[in-house]
Amino acid sequence: MTVPVGAGGAVSTYNGAGQVDVVFDVQGWYGPNDPAMHDGLFNAIAPARLLDTRSNGGPLGPGQTRNLIVVGRGVVPTSGVAAVALNVTVTNPTASSYLSVFPAGAPRPSTSTLNFVAGQQLPNRVIVPVGAGGQVSFYNALGQVQVVVDVSGWFTDSASTAGGSRFTTITPQRILDTRAGFGTFEDSGIATVQMADTLSLGVTAVVANFTIANATAPSYLTVWPGGTAQPTASDLNYAGGQTVANLVIARLNGGGFNLYNAWGEPNLVIDLVGYYGPVGA
Repeated sequence: MTVPVGAGGAVSTYNGAGQVDVVFDVQGWYGPNDPAMHDGLFNAIAPARLLDTRSNGGPLGPGQTRNLIVVGRGVVPTSGVAAVALNVTVTNPTASSYLSVFPAGAPRPSTSTLNFVAGQQLPNRVIVPVGAGGQVSFYNALGQVQVVVDVSGWFTDSASTAGGSRFTTITPQRILDTRAGFGTFEDSGIATVQMADTLSLGVTAVVANFTIANATAPSYLTVWPGGTAQPTASDLNYAGGQTVANLVIARLNGGGFNLYNAWGEPNLVIDLVGYYGPVGA
């Protein structure tokens, strides 16, 4: 989750019912929108698959770390890259475990990127610095698990001349809830969400929490720029009867983005939390 910092440098969390333990791991922070600074600029791309261990390399075993080259792939340049935005999905785990994603060559942190139970399929969006050799590392604690990695953008470093966009946070606002009269998302259906005023404001991508509710079949959701070819990638994965959420960075084209649901007829909720726009805006 990406969230604005509130009064006293704090953020708030609310639990709707029952009792729950919560663990917070910080991955980074956004500073002032300074046009004099050229590092930390974001470049959204159409999602591209970088790894699927089901067809390349096999599952990660207990205590195993695997490195993945992320630069020079999926329209990510070979240089000038400080960090990448990845959607990481675990599938078919044989035990309850956790996955940590971190820069290659750096010490493994005492944090987790995904926490899952045996048999679960679960995605999470992660922004991770690029490490040694243009790689990031994936560590699995227990059992065996398949891992799928899709890249959705990258951040410039201080030597980059590529340019890009700065992030602006907003108070979260709901922009779509198919339960409110739109009807469920059809099997193999493609829909387009058009964002008002994004073209005139120069917005390149939006950041939103996507929630699939009341899924009727195992399926996946893909989000990609409007007017472009559908990629081989996923943003949410879900089973029948499941409600699941994930943070999505959706690159815009013509001010909109496309959605695809593979199977079943789930409901979809989209809550906007921020956007990437012009430097100095």
